[in-house]
Amino acid sequence: NNTIIERHNEIVKPEDTVICLGDVSFHHGVEWISKMNGKFICIKGNHDDTEYKRNACARLTITYEKYKFLCCHRPDNVFGNFTLNIVGHVHEKWKEMWLNNGTSYPIFNINVGVDVRKYIPLNDSEIIVIYEKARREQKGKNNNGQTQTNRQKKTPPKQTQQQNQIQKNITPKKKKITKPI
Repeated sequence: NNTIIERHNEIVKPEDTVICLGDVSFHHGVEWISKMNGKFICIKGNHDDTEYKRNACARLTITYEKYKFLCCHRPDNVFGNFTLNIVGHVHEKWKEMWLNNGTSYPIFNINVGVDVRKYIPLNDSEIIVIYEKARREQKGKNNNGQTQTNRQKKTPPKQTQQQNQIQKNITPKKKKITKPI
């Protein structure tokens, strides 16, 4: 527990914004936050208690440069059009993965859980580097993981009219940070 606090405080300054992706109140995490640097925005996790959930949001979207991040606890909690999904729920199962997440096209997911990141938080620049590397690798592969020639490459399937309507109804206008949901 002290390792999490120490590594966090080595990197995060008191004025930094920290987005915590759930399961914080599991094992007294709320007490840890008071000892950690940064201004916290908390996302609800499935292991969080009622008191914590009362002050947390379900999802958060962030527009940063040309990227649109979805921050949510579970990788299957995706609605809308996002560049990447930042999650925590999967713990040590995987670090990064392309998933359809209920969409007709794959979305890159980054697991920022402390248990797979050596208890070191990632900043926005590090997340973009991870995403861009994965995007370059994905660009040259087909659905079977095999390298494709230019002739073989396929464009993602078009969204149905219903999916487009749903997306129009839930996608907020462009802002730096949208209100938590």
